[in-house]
Amino acid sequence: MPKRPQIPSQLDVVIDPILDDSSEWERCELSGELVGEVTDGVELSECRIKSLRMTGAHLVRSRVRDCRFEQCELSGAIFEAAAFERVEFVDCRLSGAVLSDDRLRHVRFHRCRMDGIVLRMASTIELVIQDCQLPAADLYGSDLSGSTIVDSDLSGADISNAQLSGAKLHGTDLADVVGGGAALRDVQIDAGQVVPVALLVFEGLGISITERPTI
Repeated sequence: MPKRPQIPSQLDVVIDPILDDSSEWERCELSGELVGEVTDGVELSECRIKSLRMTGAHLVRSRVRDCRFEQCELSGAIFEAAAFERVEFVDCRLSGAVLSDDRLRHVRFHRCRMDGIVLRMASTIELVIQDCQLPAADLYGSDLSGSTIVDSDLSGADISNAQLSGAKLHGTDLADVVGGGAALRDVQIDAGQVVPVALLVFEGLGISITERPTI
């Protein structure tokens, strides 16, 4: 399981923060708006980010450590070449957010709306996604080995070339995922998922279910 972020009880409250290039924010509670913000090299550590609107923001080479995002609007935000360590996202919206090629270490998403999120080629360690909506997520080529994705919606997601060995997918909707036959090798599921997962494996192996031939 992921390590929890270490956040002090006493934080400096900052509303509508200005994220200049290479700025460092430590032990703060951030809220307000950063809609469409474009910045490079920002570092956040030991912060609580609450009800912050970052729709369409573009953060390049950001470093986020020991932080908790609560009820934030991150739809369409782009985190380019970012690194997250001991970070939680709770009750956030990340529809269409882009985290391609990012490094996620001990990151947890809980009760988040993440439809269409892009995690292509992302590298993860101890990732947990719980009770989240990720229909049509793009997980192409991502390393999700040993991750926990439970009670979530991954329907229609692209998991082609993804590494999911040892991943726990209990209670997660895997209907119509793309590339599932090979990528689902060595995953863990519950009894109620046997049939839909078997159909995905059949499809990946080119096995067809047809009418019995008349001889």
